[in-house]
Amino acid sequence: MFPDPHPSRLAKGTRGAALTALALASGIALGAAAGCSTADCKSMKGSGSALGDLVCGGQGTNAPEPDAPLPNACTDIKLVMPGFFVLLEDPTQPLASLREAVKTLGTPQCLDRQHQSCTADTTCPVGDCGADGFCPCQTTYSPLSDLLVITFKGLASIASTVAEPGAPGGSFCVTPAQAALLLPSQINRTCEIRRLLDVLLQQNGGQTLLNDPNVQSVVLNLLRYVEGKTDGVPHYDLFTTLGRMAQNPGICAPSDAYNLLDKALLYYTPAKAGADLGAIQDLLADPLTKQFLAGLSTGNGTAAGRQSLITLVHDLVGTITSADSGEHATAQIDNLLSKVVYPYIEQHQGQAFEAKVKKAVAAFEGLLSTPAGVFPFLKPLLTCINNPVVDNNGEPVGALYDLVSLQSTTGGIDLATLVGAVKTLVTLDPTGQVSRSLRLIIEGARDDDAATEAVRALLGQVLTPGLAQKLLPPLDVLVQKQVLGEVITLLDDLLYKCTPPTKK
Repeated sequence: MFPDPHPSRLAKGTRGAALTALALASGIALGAAAGCSTADCKSMKGSGSALGDLVCGGQGTNAPEPDAPLPNACTDIKLVMPGFFVLLEDPTQPLASLREAVKTLGTPQCLDRQHQSCTADTTCPVGDCGADGFCPCQTTYSPLSDLLVITFKGLASIASTVAEPGAPGGSFCVTPAQAALLLPSQINRTCEIRRLLDVLLQQNGGQTLLNDPNVQSVVLNLLRYVEGKTDGVPHYDLFTTLGRMAQNPGICAPSDAYNLLDKALLYYTPAKAGADLGAIQDLLADPLTKQFLAGLSTGNGTAAGRQSLITLVHDLVGTITSADSGEHATAQIDNLLSKVVYPYIEQHQGQAFEAKVKKAVAAFEGLLSTPAGVFPFLKPLLTCINNPVVDNNGEPVGALYDLVSLQSTTGGIDLATLVGAVKTLVTLDPTGQVSRSLRLIIEGARDDDAATEAVRALLGQVLTPGLAQKLLPPLDVLVQKQVLGEVITLLDDLLYKCTPPTKK
């Protein structure tokens, strides 16, 4: 027998009461173990047995069954991502190349193989000389695996059990509005990441962007342009611009990109971002914009016109990178626009369109101002982008000219739609939570050399023409079938609906 935790109470009672309690407990246990049937319960309750109510449900009714859980990723992932699995099982869809691309990224590669050629077993530090003329590899790496390892280490490093000031009892985190008023030293970094996901997932920011049919049209036309479906000429070099940046850290230092993003996110409050994006959207949505671009570049939609715009953009970037301050760069930009752009607008388009151009230019020039603190980091990044090794004869600018000059029905893109979608996403986050969380992530990456190198190596391996030909056709299908939105639902389920396993 187990001792009663309250012996004084047992001493005041009777032995009969104790035995009655023991009998009741035994009856409940036996009934539960035996699994009373409905008929048994009716018989027990009909005879007036008290055990009937205790074993079979209170107040003379059967115990209610628990509600069945709603379908989610924790119970059956196929119910959450039905479109993806239909495509995966369809042999006519090009998802096999996606599996092949991921396998390529995850396959370990030899770091020292190029230095280990051999002609005899005795020349190898370990093992025998292979039939291919190389010694066994001693050092391997996989950028994808390295990045995953560093990601999990990073998540572990920010884990914290320190509650933020003002957090309700039993919680570590405050709301996004409250977090906006806290000092950086008071922020729980785990809470900051959680609030970011709240904005993107629970407020459907991700779904808003991914499921917008106009945005999907922009993405599809961009993918199909790169694949060569628009003009019959593949443009995979456009896909590899970032790849060339990653492959040449001496030209494009990763720290420059980190610092630029950090300063830009600090400068752009939600209100400021909404206003500047609105100015750019108004300009891009104006039907005179395409006409202006076509007329500005000699050739009007031809190869000569394409090259003319490339030259103009190169001159503009050169103007910025040659300046010694943001204000100097602004003055030079205004001088260039006054000579080349504004006279044409005044002659052909009118004052209303000119006002939209100047408002959009003012939004960009505000970013160059000294208070913004962006120019010192923008200058080296633009120098990197303008480098012939990265620029590849102006392919990114030329591609933009191609896509903007075409009608959407013939494979062109509507940049105003894309800018408008980003503006909508900004309105979902009036407290600036996304910017603060992204700055936290950037800070961690900037201070972690191993993480930076892993990201650089992965981009250098992924963003190549060969791998692009494997990745882009499946991505085209996933966007067209509106499957990417299912990924947002999957993340929402994994983060908010799944119960972590308990230790046994």
